[in-house]
Amino acid sequence: VVPAPGAREAAPFGQSLRGGGTGLMLYVDPRATLPELRGSWTLTHELVHLAHPYLGDEGRWIAEGLATWYQNVLRARAGRISADQAWRQIAAGIGRGIADPANLSLRDTSRAGPGRHTMRLYWSGTALAMLGDVALRTRDGSPASLDLALSRYLACCRARHVRREPGRFLADLDQQVGGETLEGLYRSHADGSDFPDVAPAWRALGITPRDDGSLEYGNDPAAVALRNAI
Repeated sequence: VVPAPGAREAAPFGQSLRGGGTGLMLYVDPRATLPELRGSWTLTHELVHLAHPYLGDEGRWIAEGLATWYQNVLRARAGRISADQAWRQIAAGIGRGIADPANLSLRDTSRAGPGRHTMRLYWSGTALAMLGDVALRTRDGSPASLDLALSRYLACCRARHVRREPGRFLADLDQQVGGETLEGLYRSHADGSDFPDVAPAWRALGITPRDDGSLEYGNDPAAVALRNAI
């Protein structure tokens, strides 16, 4: 923990550290109040990075997408933000990702390095995490979840896999719950330049994003149950 007095946020920056063991470096304003610290998304985001191995430069969009998806989902589950706030932040972020266009494939965007198409990198990965979680939860016969895949992966494999190719990692997650959902989504999008289409996920969730940043929630029982489960 690195003191950062006078920072504009309670925890303005964090980074996962992979060398010599897995850890985190967090910059924290020592004058921040407990409500300000609880309101920060940084710690949650960085802790999620401990749930996956190092995915290399071409896997940055997957790593940051998982962390960004869960920084909102987990804070809502913990009551630190409301469910509506979480969905609005996800929808707004995806909008910023779509508004950050590039001719590069998502794999090459990931390789481009920090500071280039950051919104596209983070939020394309978040879109893929959302699509994957919704697909796992709504599949016929053997519904699962991204939570379940990650939990089983952590139990079986985290100590063995210090570094993993992103497609291989997502295949590992699929193996924990059966099928090829996550790897299939990755293979479908990694070498394309289009931002992942999240419309199917929004429909399944019964959520309609509006131009003013608000969301409309449908009352279909299956959609309500899916939103509540996430």
